[in-house]
Formats: sequence, C-alpha cells, structure tokens
Amino acid sequence: MSTFTTAVAEYMNAPVITLNESDSVLAAQDKLAMLRISALAVVDRDGGLVGVVSRTDLLRVGRRRAGKPTPTQSRRRHALVLPNVPVRQVMTPYVEIIAGSTTLAEAAKRMTRQNVHRLYISNDRRPDGVLSTKDLMQAVVDARVSLPVSELMQKVVTVRASDPLSVAMDRIQSVQPQGLVVLEDEWPVGVFRQEDALAAREAPPDEPVDQYMEARAISVPVALPAFRAAEQAIASHARRVLAVDGTTVRGIVSGMDFARLIANTADK
Repeated sequence: MSTFTTAVAEYMNAPVITLNESDSVLAAQDKLAMLRISALAVVDRDGGLVGVVSRTDLLRVGRRRAGKPTPTQSRRRHALVLPNVPVRQVMTPYVEIIAGSTTLAEAAKRMTRQNVHRLYISNDRRPDGVLSTKDLMQAVVDARVSLPVSELMQKVVTVRASDPLSVAMDRIQSVQPQGLVVLEDEWPVGVFRQEDALAAREAPPDEPVDQYMEARAISVPVALPAFRAAEQAIASHARRVLAVDGTTVRGIVSGMDFARLIANTADK
C-alpha cells in the first residue's frame, strides 16, 4: 500500500521531548506523569542521543513502602519510591535511530525486529523527531487497511478483576508483551501488563488485580477492519484493542501488532 512507502518524516512527532543525562530520576518521573507519555529521550550536554528512559525503567529501579493509606491516598498503599540519582544510571543506554527518509514500512520492520515501540529520527545524533507504534496506527487508518482484527490479534489469557495479584503474577509470564485481559462478569474491563506487574511487585499478593490493571483498552468485534480498530484506539487513547465475538474475548491487539501488520503488508 502506497501509504507505507511514505517517509517517516511525514508521521513523526517533533520536537522531541528530552531529558539531560544528568537530570534526576525524580525529574523523569514528574515529566512522564505530567505529559502522560511512556518514555523520554535522554541527551548529553551537546544534545546528542545517549539513551531512553521509560516508565518500565523507573519501575524496575523503584521500590515500594508499605503502610496504611491516609484519607487522601488511593487504595494503592505502596507508593513508588525512586532513588534520587541521575537518569544515566537507570536509562536504557541504546537508541534505535533512523533517517527521516526511511519509509514507514522499513520503520515497522525495524520496530518488530528489535521489539521496540519507538524509533528516533536523527542525522547528527540530535533528535529531530520520534516515530511510535501509535503513529503507525495512524498510518493504518490513513491506508484504510481492511484486514479484520482477527488477523492481527494475539493469544488472550484472562484473569478476573477480583483475582489476587498472585494469580496474575503467575500467568503473566507466558504473555508478557500483550498482557492479561481482566474480566468482570465475563466482560473485559482492563489489561494487566508487564508494567503493572512491575508496579505491583511488592504489593500484598492477595490484593485484587483491578487495583493495578490498565483500564485504557477498547473492545471491538473480531471482524472489524484494522483501520477502524486503530481509529478507535487513537481516539480513546487506548493502548490495547480487545477483539470480541459476542461476549467472548478472542484476542488482543497492541501497537506492535499494528507495526507487524505494516511490516508484513510491505513484504507482499
């Protein structure tokens, strides 16, 4: 499809929001929360890309302090405590860089091959833009890809909203990239992802899953065209698409699955 031969420069986001490698982890946490994004590019004093810091990186180094919640606290009793150290100590010290002239198809192949959700566009180490799986979803919308969601979806594993975290922790090992679909009265109400498992790693094992799940997911019919599913996901800021047949969840689709769709389409 011609849309996928478009240069990534047409779909990338710019300017790129960055952190200096000497900025604190606490500053990274504040910026991610304020902007409601999942990762930030890290640059050196010359503005060159040196790494990426994500929420997963922060959760990996964080610890949790148990305690009785105050009236102003949420039911999540274990507040994340991060070390006050420079970002360089916790970031992923590798950045996937492509040129602005790279096609969407080539970018999608790179994402799926390296299993990364974003690529940075640069010609001189300075970030000119960033392309994410969400941007590839927009490309699927623009190309009006009619392939049904059933052709994109991955295996679904479920837990109930009332199940204890210990059950979810055991099950998520087999479906880390996609996450567990959380059901309540047999209907999907959220997804329990690897990031959520990290966030809950020191929580009491008998706490219910729904206190830690990600509620931003949408449910669509398995026969719905891929571009319609992507369109709805973008509009609702959902990170996962749940494919349902009647009242039964048949599969789950992530941004990486849309990237894989583009990569596979380009090969045909």
